[in-house]
Amino acid sequence: MDDISQAMGVSKKTLYQTIDDKKGLITSVLDQHMKEVRTSIEDLKSVAENPIHELLLISKFMTKMLKEISPHTIYDLKKYYPNHWKKIDQDRSALLLDYISKNLEKGIESGLYRSDLDSALIASLYLKIAIYVTDEKILDNPNNASLKLYGEFIKYHLRGIVSEAGMKIIRHYQVLLNE
Repeated sequence: MDDISQAMGVSKKTLYQTIDDKKGLITSVLDQHMKEVRTSIEDLKSVAENPIHELLLISKFMTKMLKEISPHTIYDLKKYYPNHWKKIDQDRSALLLDYISKNLEKGIESGLYRSDLDSALIASLYLKIAIYVTDEKILDNPNNASLKLYGEFIKYHLRGIVSEAGMKIIRHYQVLLNE
């Protein structure tokens, strides 16, 4: 808390008037982070041309976030603040599951995704794979190209769910898909 108050240019007393303790600070930071993620996703959804474009834009956003988050930070959260980690993990999972479910439904309705998809099952599968490929044990392993793995997962996912019309759209976004 000394370092934080010093970096902010306020006294510890002033800091403690806003935040009760380290746990309160961590709660505030994590809540703000999730709020920013939700806002970013909503902003990207609003500019997306279609469900495929939306998925690609949000995947790029997630890739950028993966680059910025230190695996050590996640490790420390899990080790020293397990309840905070559990909450952020649950919030992240719920957000991702909701987003993917809605994206699948929009894609099916627009004819860009296959009509025979079980969207609840596919959304659940997407969530499990996304959590796996973004696990800090994989991210921290220098022999794994984790961001490449995530990018390949997105390609794999899209090619598994798109209709013939969707395949034409994917070709249109080939540059975005390969970034």
